[in-house]
This record gives sequence, structure tokens and C-alpha cells, in this order.
Amino acid sequence: VDCVFFFFFLLVRRPPRSTLFPYTTLFRSEIIFFDGQCNLCSKAVTFVLNNNKGTSFKFASLQSDTAACLVPGYATPANSDIYPKSIVLFTHGRTLIRSKAIESILLELGGGYRILGHLAKLIPLFLKEAIYDFIARNRYSWFGANEFCYMPTESQKMLFLD
Repeated sequence: VDCVFFFFFLLVRRPPRSTLFPYTTLFRSEIIFFDGQCNLCSKAVTFVLNNNKGTSFKFASLQSDTAACLVPGYATPANSDIYPKSIVLFTHGRTLIRSKAIESILLELGGGYRILGHLAKLIPLFLKEAIYDFIARNRYSWFGANEFCYMPTESQKMLFLD
């Protein structure tokens, strides 16, 4: 019900001009949904934050209410024993997952990372997905997990949706 109201409010009702900014930028932004309890995923978010020059990335945990509304097929309840299996990039109404999401993020970061993103396009999708799945399957044993979701610093909080 909350999701329906959220979309109804954003798409049908035009908010007052003074509050229009947050709603319009949400759908112009690229939202990276990540496993907030995974140390590897948290390090990847920190990497993107440190190299996010001029892009419009926003972030939300796959355990968040935002994920439940925008990407319900990939969201995971906060106190669940089920771990998210994929990074999800919500961009311009499209949902990219796994290696395609990482490829798109690299392209958006620009600089040398854009070159790396273009090189990744040369690798067959089945091979990229196999590598992604292997790392995703082992990420908790290799990098560990936190009991709680990633906590942004004060300066980063405006980039996190919840």
C-alpha cells in the first residue's frame, strides 16, 4: 500500500514547487541498491562514493523500504536470513542487475573506469555472469558480513535514500 501511494504521489499529484526538487531528482538519479550487510558491497559503495565525480548516483540498501518499492523482486526484508544475491542499478526506469549493473556503474564513473566498462563489454555475458556469481556466492566467507546495514557518514547521508 505504501508503494502504491508513493508512486501515485510522485506520478499523479504535482507537489508544490518548493518540494518538487527531491521528487524530480529521484527519478533522474541512478540508484544503486546493494546488500547493506555485506562488507564487499559496502566497500564497493565507498569506492563509488570516492570516485563519483559529477554523476547522480544515489544509494539504498536492498533491505530498505525504497528497495521494496522500486525493485521489489530483489529486495530483502531487513531481519531476514535470506541474503540479497545481486547488486541492482535502477536507472531511468530500467533495472540492471549483476554484471550489467557493475558495467553501467563503471561507464558512469568516467575516466579510466569508463575504459574498464567498455572493456567489460567485450567479455561475453555468460562469462561475466559466471564470474559475478562465483564472487557473490563466496563474498561472505571471503569478506565477512555485518549485523547492521552500511551507515553513511554525515557528508554522505544526502546520497542515501533511507
